[in-house]
Amino acid sequence: MLKMFKQEPVLGIYLLGRLASGGAAGTRPHRNCSRTDRSELDLYYDERYDLPELDRCVQAFADGASACRYRPFDGAGERIGEPRELSFGQAAFLIVEGVFVARLAAAERAVAIFLDISREEAWRRVVARDMPKGRTEAEVRRRIEQRYLPAHERYADAHQPRDRAHLVIDNNDPLAARLIHARVPAGQPWEAVREAAETLLR
Repeated sequence: MLKMFKQEPVLGIYLLGRLASGGAAGTRPHRNCSRTDRSELDLYYDERYDLPELDRCVQAFADGASACRYRPFDGAGERIGEPRELSFGQAAFLIVEGVFVARLAAAERAVAIFLDISREEAWRRVVARDMPKGRTEAEVRRRIEQRYLPAHERYADAHQPRDRAHLVIDNNDPLAARLIHARVPAGQPWEAVREAAETLLR
């Protein structure tokens, strides 16, 4: 199996299980970040991502719902999209990935995976991700300096996502990811999560 993980600048993954057969689903609703009455950092950290709405979807899954509705955010167009329905089907696990996911109430009862990369690698990936969207290098660097990295530092200080993670993976090289910490709860289905991660990273 190829040792590869998604090449996002900062990535946390939370797994929430229920008794069902196979499958996975994920969503990451957002809010726009266009107001001028607050600092760019505060807007990005507090309002860019609609975490209560995401928590609602996660709770719906945990409660046995078959689907949830949410409004996606078009990052390239900087606007809220039309409502969508996310079907859970018969999924046994819900995968919630993205920045700030340790802020969700549901994170307290989920298995957390932290993909660790250096600040320099995060910077490189943001530039590589955002410039194809039509943003200038100067604009991308401004966002990194005023928004992305300061927000991640605030998040790390407040929520310690790396320290809280059950699995920590060195993802500086996605083709050679390395498991550096494993503290998965005992019993099924979580033991299968640990075995899958260890198999993937061999």
